[in-house]
This record gives sequence, structure tokens and C-alpha cells, in this order.
Amino acid sequence: MAHIAHPAVSGSSPLRRLRALFDGLRHAYARHRAYGQTFRQLDALSDHELADIGVARPEIPSIARRAADAV
Repeated sequence: MAHIAHPAVSGSSPLRRLRALFDGLRHAYARHRAYGQTFRQLDALSDHELADIGVARPEIPSIARRAADAV
């Protein structure tokens, strides 16, 4: 299980900690969506279309991870 810790909210009020928790969850969800969207879009392309943009099919997961990291 992942633990979300934010140093700025350590020892702060429960409301601030809750806010930090939701901010972390929102960011994780945005990354998850970016990964899925990128993966699906690239996976839908034919091998020829992927070659046209310089991508091999086995590279799709790492490209999708980089897209998620950019969020």
C-alpha cells in the first residue's frame, strides 16, 4: 500500500493533512489517466504508423510512463 507523506503538513492540523491527502490522490489519478490515455492512443496505431513517428510497439509502456511523469 502506498503512503502519501508531505513534509509541509507534518504536525499540522487534521484539515491540512486531509487536504494534502486529497491533493496527492488527485495527482496520482491524473498520472494514471495520462498513462492510460497515452498508452491507448499509441496502441491503437498500426505498426506502420508507429514506425512513421519513430516508435516501436515495445516502447509504448515507457513512453506512457514518461507522459504520466510529466503531469
